[in-house]
Amino acid sequence: MTTNAPLRIVGLLGGGVIGGGWAARFALSGIDVKLYDVDPEAPRKMGEIMTNARRAYSKLTLAPLPKEGTITFAKTVEDAVTGVTSCKRVCPSAWN
Repeated sequence: MTTNAPLRIVGLLGGGVIGGGWAARFALSGIDVKLYDVDPEAPRKMGEIMTNARRAYSKLTLAPLPKEGTITFAKTVEDAVTGVTSCKRVCPSAWN
């Protein structure tokens, strides 16, 4: 079944290089993110990714960005995927 429902909240499993990039892209597009990552340093790393993403965006366009979405760190996988519009898994297979 295909739907054209707008993304409101995205659940991401994994916040490394790829997952962090997705989180930044969604947040800078005004979409809220629920992020789960096993790395205790994930919030710090995500802060650095967001700083870099904001700087890159400012060089790519003069157009104003929408109000930035929030990034919330979930304590469990279940919390990260509950109540989201879409979910993306960007974590190592070793998490299985």
